[in-house]
Amino acid sequence: AAGMLSLLLLCSNVRAQVHQYYQESEPWMKQDEKGNIPDFVSLDPIPTNWPVVAEVENFTLSPSTAFNVTQWGGQHYYGATFSNTFASRKALLHASSSSVGTATGHASLPSSGTWYVCVRYEAAYRYETEFSVTISGKTQVYGQRKSDKIWAFGWSMLNHEIAGCGANPTPECHWTWGSTENWVWEYYPFTLGAGNVEIAINIKNISSSGGMLADRNLDVVLFTQNLTDIKIREVNEQQLALDGLFTQHDEVFVKVTNHGTQDIQIEVPFSAYHSAYPSQHLICIPYCKATTGGKVYSSIAA
Repeated sequence: AAGMLSLLLLCSNVRAQVHQYYQESEPWMKQDEKGNIPDFVSLDPIPTNWPVVAEVENFTLSPSTAFNVTQWGGQHYYGATFSNTFASRKALLHASSSSVGTATGHASLPSSGTWYVCVRYEAAYRYETEFSVTISGKTQVYGQRKSDKIWAFGWSMLNHEIAGCGANPTPECHWTWGSTENWVWEYYPFTLGAGNVEIAINIKNISSSGGMLADRNLDVVLFTQNLTDIKIREVNEQQLALDGLFTQHDEVFVKVTNHGTQDIQIEVPFSAYHSAYPSQHLICIPYCKATTGGKVYSSIAA
C-alpha cells in the first residue's frame, strides 16, 4: 500500500510539473472553466498531413561498401528495452567508424518554408556519432557529443536529474538504473521549397572534435513544420519523444485474390498498432478533432 501511495504521489507530481511547465513557458494557453490547463494542447494550426518520413535504409549508397542495412537486433548497439529502442520498419542503416561515404535519398514536401529535419539514430555514450545531412545546398552536422538531442523519458525531470541530465533537448544522458539505451532524436531548421528534395547523409572516418568515433546507426529522417508539436512531445511523451509521429497508417494491409468462381468470406484476426508503445505517445495527426485554439492530443492510439 505504501508503494502504491508513493507511485500515485509521483504521478501526481509529474502531472503538476507538466502544468507548471505550460504556465511558465506558454502563458497564452487557454484555461478551462475551473482554471486548469488542458493536457496536450497545441496552438499551432492543424497540419493536414503526417510529417514526411524518409527511411534511410532505402537510400542509394556510395560506395556500397561504406554502409549496410541491418535488422533491429543485428549490427547495432542498443536493443535491451523495446520501449525506446524500436527501429522503424525494423531496419537501420549501419556504417562503421572507419567508413567514408554518402547515402542519398529523396522526400516530397507539400509546402515551402521552415522544416525541422529530425534524425533518429543511436548516440554511443561518450563517443562521437558524427554525420552530416545536406538538403538543398545546406549542410548540418548531427551526432556530436556536444549537440543537443532528445533522450527517452524526458517527461520526468526526476529521471533526468537522477541521470545528471538537463531538460530535453540535452547533449548526453546516462541512465543510472541500468543499460544506457541511447536512441535519440536530433533536429535543426532548414528553409526548403515545396516538391522533391534530395537528402545526402555523409559519413567520415574522423570526427571534427577529434574525439573517439563510434559506428553510425541511422533509422529515419523526419520532416515537420510544427515546432510547438515537437516541444510538447519533449515534455509529455513517456518513452522517446517524437516516436509518436511514426505510424503504419495505410501501409499495413491485407491483399486477397479469389481465384475461384464463388464468393468467399474473409475474416481478419485481431491486429494491434504497436509502434514503440503507442499508448505512451501523443498519437494525433491527422486524427485530432479541431478546437478553437488549435489541436487536442490524445494519448491513446485510435
